[in-house]
Amino acid sequence: MYEALPLVDRDKIHDWVCPVRWDFTSVQEMLDHRIAFKLRVSQGDIWGGLLPENAFREIWNSSNGRPREAIRLATLAATTAVEEGHTKITSGDIISAIRRFSNERIREVTGEWTYQFPGIELIVRKMEGWPKEFAFSQIEELVEITHLEIQCGDPGSNLYSWVTGFAGNPMGFARVLLNAEILWIKRSRTDDATVFDPLRPVELTKDRWFAIHPMFAPGLGLVGA
Repeated sequence: MYEALPLVDRDKIHDWVCPVRWDFTSVQEMLDHRIAFKLRVSQGDIWGGLLPENAFREIWNSSNGRPREAIRLATLAATTAVEEGHTKITSGDIISAIRRFSNERIREVTGEWTYQFPGIELIVRKMEGWPKEFAFSQIEELVEITHLEIQCGDPGSNLYSWVTGFAGNPMGFARVLLNAEILWIKRSRTDDATVFDPLRPVELTKDRWFAIHPMFAPGLGLVGA
């Protein structure tokens, strides 16, 4: 939000802005303290005791690197364990919690954009079973199929009729999903996927590759995730 402000407004509050960045270790420490306080266990009994030894790595990779999401995912894992009658959180509980969390985040993230792009969750759900990374041609095909559904009046397609406006502009459609951080950008097939920055955007061309946000992978059952 700060970066999106006009320069004159940013100058007014520049001295009051404190950037906050989280890394693997700091988020794990926060989660350790929360679990120890909430469940009244010592921190030494958490990993390899209450939870599997390497469980935090899975939580970190599946929660966008934010403390509140890591806490929420760990809570879901604990809830799942209770529902299954387990005295400890198992690897299976973690996997089930990650899938539930992923589906919840798909609904929430698309919900933030649904006023501007109605039915966008239905569009994202069309990516079920996709490879986790793909060429631009896959987006072109998605726009073409979705446009055809709208033209044929398929049930529910009226909810995302706005896609028709991108029938001749699939790159514009890709930009919508990039701005919503549903997709990440890859400069080439072998490049790492990164979040698209609309303030310092990578030029969008047909030779770019794309990746679905890793947090959505379990909910969509992506191939290779």
